[in-house]
Amino acid sequence: IRDEFGEDVEVDTHIEPLEPELPHGTDASPDRVEVIKDALSHFAADTAIHDVHSVRVRNTDAGEVVNFPMPKVLWDNTCREFPIFNMNIPDIARVDWFKEDIEKNFRAKKKPLPKFMNIAICNDHGSGPKPLFGFHSSSSFLADNDMALGPIVEYLSHTPEWKNMAIFVTQDDAGGDADHVDRHRSFALCISPYAKKGYVSHVHTSIMSIIKTIYGIFGLGPNNMFDAVVSPLDDMFTSKPDFTPYKHVAADRRVFRPEETFDPTDPKFKKRRTMESVKMDSKEWFEWLEKQRQSGG
Repeated sequence: IRDEFGEDVEVDTHIEPLEPELPHGTDASPDRVEVIKDALSHFAADTAIHDVHSVRVRNTDAGEVVNFPMPKVLWDNTCREFPIFNMNIPDIARVDWFKEDIEKNFRAKKKPLPKFMNIAICNDHGSGPKPLFGFHSSSSFLADNDMALGPIVEYLSHTPEWKNMAIFVTQDDAGGDADHVDRHRSFALCISPYAKKGYVSHVHTSIMSIIKTIYGIFGLGPNNMFDAVVSPLDDMFTSKPDFTPYKHVAADRRVFRPEETFDPTDPKFKKRRTMESVKMDSKEWFEWLEKQRQSGG
Protein backbone atom coordinates (compact mmCIF):
# COMPACT_ATOMS: atom_id res chain seq x y z
CA ILE A 1 0.00 0.00 0.00
CA ARG A 2 2.79 2.42 0.89
CA ASP A 3 4.71 1.51 -2.27
CA GLU A 4 1.72 2.67 -4.28
CA PHE A 5 0.46 5.62 -2.24
CA GLY A 6 3.61 6.86 -0.48
CA GLU A 7 5.39 6.40 2.83
CA ASP A 8 3.26 8.99 4.63
CA VAL A 9 -0.01 7.07 4.26
CA GLU A 10 -1.39 5.61 7.49
CA VAL A 11 -2.34 1.94 7.21
CA ASP A 12 -4.89 0.61 9.68
CA THR A 13 -4.77 -3.19 9.73
CA HIS A 14 -6.85 -5.59 11.79
CA ILE A 15 -6.20 -9.30 12.03
CA GLU A 16 -9.11 -11.44 13.12
CA PRO A 17 -10.39 -15.00 12.66
CA LEU A 18 -13.21 -15.46 10.17
CA GLU A 19 -15.64 -16.84 12.75
CA PRO A 20 -19.38 -16.52 11.92
CA GLU A 21 -20.18 -16.39 15.65
CA LEU A 22 -18.50 -16.62 19.04
CA PRO A 23 -16.47 -19.88 18.98
CA HIS A 24 -17.88 -22.62 21.18
CA GLY A 25 -15.79 -22.87 24.34
CA THR A 26 -14.80 -20.66 27.24
CA ASP A 27 -12.99 -17.34 27.66
CA ALA A 28 -9.36 -17.69 28.63
CA SER A 29 -8.30 -16.38 32.03
CA PRO A 30 -7.23 -12.70 32.25
CA ASP A 31 -3.66 -13.80 33.02
CA ARG A 32 -3.54 -15.89 29.84
CA VAL A 33 -4.94 -13.02 27.77
CA GLU A 34 -2.22 -10.74 29.12
CA VAL A 35 0.50 -13.26 28.21
CA ILE A 36 -0.79 -13.49 24.64
CA LYS A 37 -1.13 -9.72 24.35
CA ASP A 38 2.49 -9.26 25.48
CA ALA A 39 3.64 -11.88 22.95
CA LEU A 40 1.76 -10.14 20.12
CA SER A 41 3.16 -6.76 21.13
CA HIS A 42 6.71 -8.18 21.25
CA PHE A 43 6.26 -9.78 17.82
CA ALA A 44 4.92 -6.52 16.36
CA ALA A 45 7.61 -4.29 17.89
CA ASP A 46 9.95 -4.53 14.89
CA THR A 47 7.19 -4.33 12.27
CA ALA A 48 4.82 -1.70 10.89
CA ILE A 49 2.12 -3.04 13.24
CA HIS A 50 1.60 -1.04 16.41
CA ASP A 51 -0.93 -0.53 19.16
CA VAL A 52 -1.97 -4.15 19.76
CA HIS A 53 -5.09 -3.90 21.91
CA SER A 54 -8.48 -5.35 22.83
CA VAL A 55 -7.12 -8.88 22.77
CA ARG A 56 -9.71 -11.61 23.35
CA VAL A 57 -8.83 -15.29 23.72
CA ARG A 58 -11.28 -18.17 23.51
CA ASN A 59 -10.45 -21.77 24.50
CA THR A 60 -11.97 -24.11 21.91
CA ASP A 61 -11.61 -27.74 20.85
CA ALA A 62 -9.42 -26.49 18.02
CA GLY A 63 -7.12 -24.57 20.36
CA GLU A 64 -6.96 -20.92 21.40
CA VAL A 65 -8.74 -18.44 19.14
CA VAL A 66 -7.30 -14.93 19.45
CA ASN A 67 -9.14 -11.82 18.32
CA PHE A 68 -8.03 -8.20 18.63
CA PRO A 69 -9.91 -5.90 16.24
CA MET A 70 -11.09 -2.55 17.57
CA PRO A 71 -10.68 1.03 16.32
CA LYS A 72 -8.60 3.09 18.71
CA VAL A 73 -11.40 5.54 19.44
CA LEU A 74 -13.52 2.63 20.71
CA TRP A 75 -10.60 1.14 22.62
CA ASP A 76 -10.01 4.43 24.42
CA ASN A 77 -13.66 4.62 25.48
CA THR A 78 -14.46 1.00 26.33
CA CYS A 79 -14.62 -0.56 29.78
CA ARG A 80 -12.51 -3.69 29.36
CA GLU A 81 -13.38 -5.05 32.80
CA PHE A 82 -17.03 -5.36 31.75
CA PRO A 83 -17.85 -9.06 31.16
CA ILE A 84 -19.20 -10.05 27.76
CA PHE A 85 -22.05 -12.52 27.16
CA ASN A 86 -21.75 -15.00 30.03
CA MET A 87 -24.81 -16.34 31.80
CA ASN A 88 -22.77 -17.29 34.88
CA ILE A 89 -22.40 -13.62 35.81
CA PRO A 90 -25.41 -11.64 37.11
CA ASP A 91 -26.45 -8.47 35.31
CA ILE A 92 -26.69 -6.66 38.65
CA ALA A 93 -22.90 -7.04 38.85
CA ARG A 94 -22.59 -5.47 35.41
CA VAL A 95 -24.36 -2.42 36.85
CA ASP A 96 -21.56 -2.10 39.40
CA TRP A 97 -18.94 -2.32 36.64
CA PHE A 98 -20.76 0.37 34.67
CA LYS A 99 -21.04 2.78 37.60
CA GLU A 100 -17.45 2.18 38.71
CA ASP A 101 -16.22 2.96 35.19
CA ILE A 102 -18.22 6.19 35.05
CA GLU A 103 -17.07 7.33 38.50
CA LYS A 104 -13.42 6.45 37.85
CA ASN A 105 -12.98 7.72 34.31
CA PHE A 106 -15.39 10.65 34.19
CA ARG A 107 -16.62 11.89 37.57
CA ALA A 108 -13.23 11.62 39.32
CA LYS A 109 -11.60 13.43 36.39
CA LYS A 110 -14.39 16.03 36.29
CA LYS A 111 -15.27 15.03 32.75
CA PRO A 112 -18.83 15.03 31.41
CA LEU A 113 -20.44 11.78 30.39
CA PRO A 114 -19.84 10.66 26.80
CA LYS A 115 -22.42 11.89 24.31
CA PHE A 116 -23.23 8.27 23.45
CA MET A 117 -23.01 5.14 25.63
CA ASN A 118 -23.83 1.53 24.83
CA ILE A 119 -24.47 -0.93 27.67
CA ALA A 120 -25.12 -4.65 27.21
CA ILE A 121 -26.89 -6.56 29.98
CA CYS A 122 -27.46 -9.98 28.49
CA ASN A 123 -29.23 -12.20 31.02
CA ASP A 124 -32.66 -11.59 29.52
CA HIS A 125 -31.49 -14.28 27.06
CA GLY A 126 -32.31 -16.81 29.76
CA SER A 127 -30.76 -20.16 30.61
CA GLY A 128 -31.57 -23.34 32.44
CA PRO A 129 -31.66 -23.13 36.26
CA LYS A 130 -28.29 -22.56 38.00
CA PRO A 131 -29.16 -22.67 41.71
CA LEU A 132 -25.50 -22.65 42.79
CA PHE A 133 -25.21 -19.19 41.19
CA GLY A 134 -28.51 -17.93 42.57
CA PHE A 135 -30.63 -18.61 39.48
CA HIS A 136 -33.29 -21.08 40.63
CA SER A 137 -35.32 -20.93 37.41
CA SER A 138 -35.16 -19.43 33.92
CA SER A 139 -37.31 -16.57 35.23
CA SER A 140 -34.52 -15.69 37.68
CA PHE A 141 -32.34 -14.57 34.77
CA LEU A 142 -35.06 -12.25 33.47
CA ALA A 143 -35.64 -10.81 36.94
CA ASP A 144 -31.87 -10.23 37.24
CA ASN A 145 -31.95 -8.36 33.93
CA ASP A 146 -34.84 -6.16 35.10
CA MET A 147 -33.08 -5.63 38.43
CA ALA A 148 -30.06 -4.32 36.47
CA LEU A 149 -31.94 -2.03 34.11
CA GLY A 150 -33.78 -0.29 36.95
CA PRO A 151 -30.66 0.84 38.87
CA ILE A 152 -28.96 1.92 35.62
CA VAL A 153 -31.87 4.22 34.81
CA GLU A 154 -32.03 5.42 38.43
CA TYR A 155 -28.30 6.21 38.39
CA LEU A 156 -28.38 8.06 35.07
CA SER A 157 -31.52 10.01 35.96
CA HIS A 158 -29.70 11.49 38.95
CA THR A 159 -26.83 12.84 36.83
CA PRO A 160 -26.56 16.46 35.62
CA GLU A 161 -26.77 15.14 32.06
CA TRP A 162 -30.26 13.71 32.63
CA LYS A 163 -31.94 16.92 31.46
CA ASN A 164 -30.61 16.26 27.95
CA MET A 165 -30.71 12.45 27.96
CA ALA A 166 -32.65 9.75 26.12
CA ILE A 167 -32.26 6.05 26.93
CA PHE A 168 -33.38 3.39 24.46
CA VAL A 169 -33.80 -0.21 25.60
CA THR A 170 -34.43 -3.27 23.44
CA GLN A 171 -33.50 -6.92 23.09
CA ASP A 172 -30.94 -8.10 20.56
CA ASP A 173 -33.77 -10.22 19.12
CA ALA A 174 -37.22 -11.47 20.05
CA GLY A 175 -35.86 -14.84 21.21
CA GLY A 176 -38.66 -16.74 19.49
CA ASP A 177 -41.12 -15.82 22.24
CA ALA A 178 -44.56 -15.95 20.65
CA ASP A 179 -47.11 -13.28 21.56
CA HIS A 180 -50.64 -12.76 20.21
CA VAL A 181 -49.35 -11.30 16.94
CA ASP A 182 -46.00 -12.64 15.78
CA ARG A 183 -42.84 -14.34 17.05
CA HIS A 184 -40.64 -11.69 15.50
CA ARG A 185 -42.05 -8.91 17.67
CA SER A 186 -39.92 -7.41 20.40
CA PHE A 187 -40.17 -4.34 22.58
CA ALA A 188 -38.48 -0.95 22.66
CA LEU A 189 -38.48 1.38 25.66
CA CYS A 190 -37.86 5.10 25.48
CA ILE A 191 -36.80 6.64 28.80
CA SER A 192 -36.18 10.38 28.96
CA PRO A 193 -37.47 13.60 30.53
CA TYR A 194 -38.93 14.20 27.07
CA ALA A 195 -40.55 10.75 26.74
CA LYS A 196 -44.33 10.51 26.98
CA LYS A 197 -45.23 8.81 30.25
CA GLY A 198 -47.32 5.64 29.98
CA TYR A 199 -47.47 5.96 26.20
CA VAL A 200 -47.75 2.94 23.90
CA SER A 201 -46.66 3.54 20.32
CA HIS A 202 -48.56 1.84 17.49
CA VAL A 203 -46.07 2.85 14.80
CA HIS A 204 -44.35 -0.05 13.00
CA THR A 205 -40.68 0.23 13.95
CA SER A 206 -37.53 -1.89 14.15
CA ILE A 207 -33.99 -1.85 15.54
CA MET A 208 -33.10 0.55 12.73
CA SER A 209 -35.73 2.96 14.11
CA ILE A 210 -33.69 3.30 17.28
CA ILE A 211 -30.53 3.91 15.27
CA LYS A 212 -32.29 6.48 13.07
CA THR A 213 -33.62 8.28 16.15
CA ILE A 214 -30.13 8.42 17.68
CA TYR A 215 -28.72 9.77 14.42
CA GLY A 216 -31.46 12.39 14.39
CA ILE A 217 -30.64 13.52 17.93
CA PHE A 218 -27.04 14.10 16.85
CA GLY A 219 -28.07 15.77 13.61
CA LEU A 220 -26.69 12.97 11.43
CA GLY A 221 -28.07 11.65 8.17
CA PRO A 222 -28.69 8.01 7.24
CA ASN A 223 -25.98 5.43 6.54
CA ASN A 224 -27.97 3.49 3.98
CA MET A 225 -31.48 2.71 2.74
CA PHE A 226 -32.31 0.62 5.82
CA ASP A 227 -32.22 3.57 8.24
CA ALA A 228 -33.23 6.11 5.58
CA VAL A 229 -36.71 4.66 5.01
CA VAL A 230 -37.56 3.31 8.47
CA SER A 231 -39.90 5.16 10.85
CA PRO A 232 -38.14 6.96 13.74
CA LEU A 233 -39.42 6.96 17.33
CA ASP A 234 -40.57 10.58 17.13
CA ASP A 235 -44.09 9.84 18.39
CA MET A 236 -42.65 8.71 21.75
CA PHE A 237 -41.44 12.22 22.63
CA THR A 238 -43.13 15.33 23.99
CA SER A 239 -42.07 18.99 24.11
CA LYS A 240 -43.03 19.21 27.80
CA PRO A 241 -40.26 17.54 29.85
CA ASP A 242 -40.57 15.92 33.27
CA PHE A 243 -37.16 15.91 34.96
CA THR A 244 -38.23 13.75 37.92
CA PRO A 245 -35.55 11.06 38.47
CA TYR A 246 -36.42 7.39 38.57
CA LYS A 247 -36.26 4.99 41.52
CA HIS A 248 -35.96 1.29 40.76
CA VAL A 249 -38.29 -1.37 42.15
CA ALA A 250 -36.77 -4.51 43.69
CA ALA A 251 -37.38 -7.90 42.09
CA ASP A 252 -39.88 -10.37 43.55
CA ARG A 253 -37.80 -12.41 46.00
CA ARG A 254 -39.75 -15.55 45.15
CA VAL A 255 -38.10 -15.34 41.73
CA PHE A 256 -34.73 -13.66 42.33
CA ARG A 257 -32.60 -12.92 45.38
CA PRO A 258 -29.63 -10.72 44.39
CA GLU A 259 -27.42 -11.67 47.33
CA GLU A 260 -27.44 -15.34 46.25
CA THR A 261 -25.78 -14.55 42.91
CA PHE A 262 -22.53 -13.24 44.45
CA ASP A 263 -19.50 -15.21 45.62
CA PRO A 264 -17.59 -13.38 48.41
CA THR A 265 -14.45 -15.35 47.53
CA ASP A 266 -14.61 -14.20 43.90
CA PRO A 267 -16.03 -10.63 43.86
CA LYS A 268 -14.97 -9.95 40.25
CA PHE A 269 -16.24 -13.31 38.98
CA LYS A 270 -12.84 -14.33 37.63
CA LYS A 271 -13.67 -18.02 38.01
CA ARG A 272 -17.10 -17.74 36.41
CA ARG A 273 -15.67 -15.86 33.43
CA THR A 274 -13.84 -19.04 32.38
CA MET A 275 -16.80 -21.40 32.90
CA GLU A 276 -18.92 -22.77 30.09
CA SER A 277 -22.04 -20.66 29.45
CA VAL A 278 -25.12 -21.20 27.33
CA LYS A 279 -24.33 -20.32 23.74
CA MET A 280 -26.00 -17.19 22.40
CA ASP A 281 -29.04 -18.12 20.27
CA SER A 282 -28.08 -21.81 20.35
CA LYS A 283 -30.36 -24.42 18.82
CA GLU A 284 -30.15 -26.50 22.02
CA TRP A 285 -31.39 -23.58 24.13
CA PHE A 286 -34.45 -22.98 21.95
CA GLU A 287 -35.27 -26.71 21.92
CA TRP A 288 -35.07 -26.79 25.72
CA LEU A 289 -37.23 -23.64 25.96
CA GLU A 290 -39.88 -25.14 23.67
CA LYS A 291 -40.03 -28.28 25.82
CA GLN A 292 -40.57 -26.12 28.89
CA ARG A 293 -43.47 -24.36 27.21
CA GLN A 294 -45.07 -27.60 26.12
CA SER A 295 -44.73 -29.18 29.54
CA GLY A 296 -45.76 -26.05 31.42
CA GLY A 297 -42.37 -26.02 33.20
